[in-house]
Amino acid sequence: MSENDDKFANILKKIEEGFIKINNEDEKANIKNELLELIKKLSDCESNTILLNNLLDITVKINQGMTIDEILGYIYDIFKKYIPYNRIGLSLIDKNGKDLVACCTRSDSEKIRIEAGYRSTLEGSSLESIIRSGNPRIINDLEEYYRQHPDSESTGLILEEGILSSLTCPLITNNRQVGFMFFSSRNKNTYRDEHMEIYVRLANQVSLIIEKARVYEELIDLNELKNKFIGMVAHDLRNPISVIKGSAEILHLDMETKTDIEFSMRKPQIENILNIVGKQCKKMLMLIDDLLDISAIESGNVKIEKVPTDISLFLDQIIENNKVIAEVKNILITGKYQRNIPLVNIDIRRMEQVMDNLITNAVKFSNPGTEITVKSELQAEKVIISVIDQGQGIPEDELSKVFLPFSRTSVMPTAGEKGTGLGLAISKKIVELHNGKIWVESEVGKGTIFTFSIPI
Repeated sequence: MSENDDKFANILKKIEEGFIKINNEDEKANIKNELLELIKKLSDCESNTILLNNLLDITVKINQGMTIDEILGYIYDIFKKYIPYNRIGLSLIDKNGKDLVACCTRSDSEKIRIEAGYRSTLEGSSLESIIRSGNPRIINDLEEYYRQHPDSESTGLILEEGILSSLTCPLITNNRQVGFMFFSSRNKNTYRDEHMEIYVRLANQVSLIIEKARVYEELIDLNELKNKFIGMVAHDLRNPISVIKGSAEILHLDMETKTDIEFSMRKPQIENILNIVGKQCKKMLMLIDDLLDISAIESGNVKIEKVPTDISLFLDQIIENNKVIAEVKNILITGKYQRNIPLVNIDIRRMEQVMDNLITNAVKFSNPGTEITVKSELQAEKVIISVIDQGQGIPEDELSKVFLPFSRTSVMPTAGEKGTGLGLAISKKIVELHNGKIWVESEVGKGTIFTFSIPI
């Protein structure tokens, strides 16, 4: 028999003896307290059962395609009957492991200050200690907390929403730190230690649900990328194949209808056709090479073979190799190097690929008569290499997609040049394989700077 059953039997026995015959006020009070405690536990048991059923229901909905945002909305509506909150926030740890990004929020407040996309630094924050310990945190007076921690921007923002107390639950699944779930109330002293168990149980289940939903969304994104990939490859291969097919038909017709003398007299035209065929074949090979490169990099099958390299000599050779394509558009390429940079360990062939992509890209979007500068300098045990052009520049709202596969901005090449849309994505992967970082700065009408860093 359980402890609850023993208590219940004891209470029944006392009632059978005649509750109204008991004159001792202390005994009455004890019986009353035992009844209240039992009712509370039975109520908690019933609530927990309902909560578990609702969590299982969410899992079913996930299998039916519910998104993370829809999950939070469902939780906000369903669980408000059992646990106190006016606001629920969900933030996920970014892939870099250092930043926290607000995913979605549900609140009864008219103004929400921390919305989806709000980013804060996890590293060194109080939340970092929470996620490491795996233990929830209760703050029952956010105004006092903010007075003691005035640098906490997020606390200031939720105070503006009218929130006065909060309970923060870390989301961890399979030893992987996922993010945080924030329960907040407009009242002070809303949360107590006895709330911990139910919130932790909810957070643990939500962690699994969110991880599953995130994987589901990633699969959707990958499927869309696959469809985009197939469409773009089909388009980019169709044009050169059509040109080659048409050229071959012209040559075949000439061989059938022209005499040997007439055929030989058309030698300049034939050479021009063969030149066109060669260029189209080269274009297709470049696309195929890029596809194979990014496929190999994504699957982890690229082996980086680093050797100590003099960066200045390396960049001199890169500039020399790219002068021809720049001279066609009357564009000057110059080098501006910091001297005495120590040797840097790089895979020369792969890093040549990065530099060729960046310079080709700069030439493509620059006007004739402008200049491209290749710059190198040493900063904090890293070599910083930049390709600076005086081209059209990229709109600020499009900068975030320049390194995505097959992405194209609204900026058009100045001479109608074509590309696969994979060069910058490949460059980013190669730089990251060297434990480096790559980024872009740009201003419309003034030009673009692509920069990457490599540890010495």
